[in-house]
Amino acid sequence: RLKMRWRGREIVGISRAFLDTNGAEQRTSVRLVAPDAAGLRAASAIAAEALKTAPRAAAPIGGVSPPQAAEELAARWLKNLAALNVCSQKGLVQRFDSTVGSNTVLMPFGGRRQLTPVEGMAAKLPVPCGKTKTATLMSYGFDPAIFRASPFSGAVYAVTESLAKIAALGGDVERARRSFQEYFEKPGADPLRWGKPFSALLGALHAQTRFELAAIGGKDSMSGSFRDLDVPPTLVSFALAVADADHILSPEFKRPGSAVALLATEADPAYPGAGLPDIKKLKAAYRALHTAAKEGKVLSATPVRAGGVAAAVSMMCFGNELGFDFCALPRDFLFEPLYGSIVIELAPEAAFDTALPGVRIIPLGRTSKEPRIAVPAPAAAADTAGAAGIDTIISLDDAILAWEAPLSGIFPEKSPARSGTDASLAPACSVAADTAAAAQTAPAHPAPARSVHARPGAVVARPRALVIAMPGTNCEYESAYAFERAGALTEICVVRNLTSADVAESVRRVAERIRQSHIVMLPGGFSAGDEPDGSGKFMATFFRSAPVWEAVTELLESRSGLMLGICNGFQALVKLGLLPYGKITAPAPDSPTLTFNRIGRFVSRAVDIAVGRSDSPWLSFAREGEVYTVPVAHAEGRFFADAAHIAKMRENRQIATQYVGPDGRPTMEEPYNPNGSVCAIEGITSPDGRIFGKMGHAERSGPNVQKNIYGNMNFDTFRSGVKYFCD
Repeated sequence: RLKMRWRGREIVGISRAFLDTNGAEQRTSVRLVAPDAAGLRAASAIAAEALKTAPRAAAPIGGVSPPQAAEELAARWLKNLAALNVCSQKGLVQRFDSTVGSNTVLMPFGGRRQLTPVEGMAAKLPVPCGKTKTATLMSYGFDPAIFRASPFSGAVYAVTESLAKIAALGGDVERARRSFQEYFEKPGADPLRWGKPFSALLGALHAQTRFELAAIGGKDSMSGSFRDLDVPPTLVSFALAVADADHILSPEFKRPGSAVALLATEADPAYPGAGLPDIKKLKAAYRALHTAAKEGKVLSATPVRAGGVAAAVSMMCFGNELGFDFCALPRDFLFEPLYGSIVIELAPEAAFDTALPGVRIIPLGRTSKEPRIAVPAPAAAADTAGAAGIDTIISLDDAILAWEAPLSGIFPEKSPARSGTDASLAPACSVAADTAAAAQTAPAHPAPARSVHARPGAVVARPRALVIAMPGTNCEYESAYAFERAGALTEICVVRNLTSADVAESVRRVAERIRQSHIVMLPGGFSAGDEPDGSGKFMATFFRSAPVWEAVTELLESRSGLMLGICNGFQALVKLGLLPYGKITAPAPDSPTLTFNRIGRFVSRAVDIAVGRSDSPWLSFAREGEVYTVPVAHAEGRFFADAAHIAKMRENRQIATQYVGPDGRPTMEEPYNPNGSVCAIEGITSPDGRIFGKMGHAERSGPNVQKNIYGNMNFDTFRSGVKYFCD
């Protein structure tokens, strides 16, 4: 029996025999219909069969000349990239924090330009302390076009696609597990309606038994109807696997000159003409890919889905601005939705015939330094006068523009051009202009003859760092761990606000802990939900209470302690006046502030920042002018100050870090300056350098974190702060 007890009393007692019935028995009639063969053929294809049946020459037809044929292919290529199931969703994805927890192995978009999308999630398991290389991989599979043609085939390909994505990440498909999410119209008593979920479940069972991988969970809904509207038949396959973070693959092409191939699906011989993949061979192929990834024979991989090889290769090119030279292949083949197939970039020492032994590999071409995609003219593509065919060339800039355009008006990556105040401050901020002019001969801010900051009140082997967690804070654990890695003794002090008594006790406890600490940090998050009226207000109000105010003043003025605020913590330091003034002050109408991003929404991405001063205790391991890469995740990160404050901060050398573009110079251009901060300001210090606030999450770093982001992510602000007390 299933027994449940509450406070020592049995409240549930259900027999095992009843549970095994799965409830009351119900029966219904089901009617299955033949799939839409034409629709199924248009929505999915077997790679080996598509290569076999595609016409070898693309023209001439009806007097189309080779130049016209090349232009038509280029237009088709760009149109394919602009399809809604292919085009960029970056403006949507950036609305969600992709780096919180400091465990993200792969960012949603990778490469130097952060433009190659990742077809799955890879994140290390969260651990309270210490290190781990164990990561989880998650993916999904679903194509509504296949489901419309055949719910059976749609489910087969949903399972296959979800596992192909796991394989492309370098995961072990044979250890993967799945869960299904189903959504169908209300069936009522209609056998035809019942036939859709029945057919889909048969397809899912077909794939599960052949992959020998059971689903471990699921959720279904049979209520997708409203009046005369019905949802399309839907079964989404979610796949989950455990992986070693060292061997996880990212999809952006890594180097020019690499051989690139297609790990190809083949037709299941048991079902000739049914358009079903040979799952037994796919299992072997995915196993070989997993082994090759561990051996370093594969540099990058991505699954083929809607848009075909043409879209997959294009997106692999985008991240690092590498071009691609295709082999001579049937042109129609490049656009087939070859679900289950995977494009792989081979390491220099790997060969087509030995990298994945026993696997059907179709050579596709090689990566190139030139930022364009080249498709050779078919050998038979000569015009009526005998003129040779012309290669099709698609520039990466044109391809990226076509790929980004469809959803740019709905989910923009950049704010619309503005005039007025914003425009008047954009000449970049005179700081950027000065930096650009001085960059040829000297750092933007010449180093002073001596350090401007005071020495610590005491030298200790391991300073105490206090991380204050407000209601809504979400970065306290990784911040504390960053200090621990740097050598500090770290404590997280939680502020409670359930009752007025809790708040009073929290004030007392925080003030006490500050007096016992050398470093106080305000981490990122959304303290009190960024209410009332904007970010950091609750945190700032808490710190204005007399006991906490006095403890902070004593830390800074009597013991030469340090304070750090990142993201939400930076917002609080500014609202308190600790930045830029160096002490808690009453707010004034012209006080600097951090306000809403110019784009008007939350932004999560990696940005480059340049160091403007290195004499601060928080920047002792940085070099002036050096560029670092850090993740940002905020909705209110736009630093704003009037000309007088900017001039004063420049005079005091308080502009510590600035957003920079690809040329390493401070910029107002989005997305490099993700929020539109005046003077491209990412972080500032107090006049003596001992208080530091910044928007970028320097704590979100470590081994195997954000592997597909390129740049120097070793921004050692935590180690610098700890070192200040140890010298």
